[in-house]
Amino acid sequence: MVRTFKACSICLRVKVGSTWIEAEQVIRANRTHELAAVPRLDPAVCDVCADEILSRRAAAHDELLAAA
Repeated sequence: MVRTFKACSICLRVKVGSTWIEAEQVIRANRTHELAAVPRLDPAVCDVCADEILSRRAAAHDELLAAA
């Protein structure tokens, strides 16, 4: 059976339960390097990266309004 993890496509953190954790910690804790099959990574965006994207978009929008 292949394990599946959600991984942030931007920062590469992995979602464990409701928490985003550094990939190295997940690899060590789950000993994924010892599994017969390589774990599957489903793409996602973590909360921190999503917030950064939204902040940048809002800032760019504000700059466009100020320039108009």
